[in-house]
Amino acid sequence: RGMSLSKNEDTLFVTLFSSGEISVIDTVELNVKKTISIGSRAGLTQAFIIDENKSLAYVPNTMRNSDNKNLAFDTTAFPFVSILDLKELIHLREQRIALDIIDEPVGIPLEATLQNSTLYVTNAASNDLTIIDLESRKALAHVEVGSFPSGIVLSERGDEIYVHNSVDGTISV
Repeated sequence: RGMSLSKNEDTLFVTLFSSGEISVIDTVELNVKKTISIGSRAGLTQAFIIDENKSLAYVPNTMRNSDNKNLAFDTTAFPFVSILDLKELIHLREQRIALDIIDEPVGIPLEATLQNSTLYVTNAASNDLTIIDLESRKALAHVEVGSFPSGIVLSERGDEIYVHNSVDGTISV
């Protein structure tokens, strides 16, 4: 569903939307050199945000609790940002960020963008944006946007963020 290319363009990372897996593709040999799982209950993995300076990647996703008989949204779907070590090509499970813990209840994190040590995550089900300080792993802000935000881009100067609200057909700035 989502793709990111390493800075030297020798590795392509591809998210598999429903399985919570990331395919690591060697762009020279054109083969899958590894598949990284972010958990058997992970899904809705769309974005793959690379921090080349720290050799880390951030993957917004939703963990399913399908064993739960109480089918309330806040007990069956948990929003996370998973973190991957790009040198070792492993999921750093103990470092993942639980969005519903650091922010107001949010749902279905789909897209993200990175500026220095700040991660901006769109939450499609709750129509908002979570702004995270990656150093402290805490939310800096919670911003309401339009309906079902599914795209995000940072301006060249880094002083504006554009969020595509796909259901109501608007852009939040």
